Amino acid sequence: MFEDDEDDEDLSNNTASARPNVFVISANDEASLKSYYKALRRHLIHPSVKIKPSDLAYTLSERRSHLFHRGFVVADGIDLKEDALIIGKQSSAAPQVGFIFTGQGAQWPQMGKGLIDVYSGARPLLASLDKALQSLPEPPPWSIIGQ
Repeated sequence: MFEDDEDDEDLSNNTASARPNVFVISANDEASLKSYYKALRRHLIHPSVKIKPSDLAYTLSERRSHLFHRGFVVADGIDLKEDALIIGKQSSAAPQVGFIFTGQGAQWPQMGKGLIDVYSGARPLLASLDKALQSLPEPPPWSIIGQ
């Protein structure tokens, strides 16, 4: 159906396509979190390490334990900067939501074009949403994808 640009990602240590990835790590305490991040950075700079940034991001996010202390880095490749780690801690209390904004009124023409261009899974999803929208008894005169 659509080509997956994941195969175009360069495995040569520090370069990748322009697609950013979120690298998530967790640990039982903040010191362990920082130590794990430092060890990960040390491992990734080794010349023999060849990995797709998207594969690493997936593994760290989906195939590792989600422990109490969390951190993440957003990067285009696997060259993770020393001071780029953003640290948070899982709250033991449920969040208290005061307001929820639907986002209505913030639309502009082609605001999702970048999403379609960068993430191959976005086009089929938006196409199915557009199909549902166009099947309404009184469909809008416009299309989500603009085709």
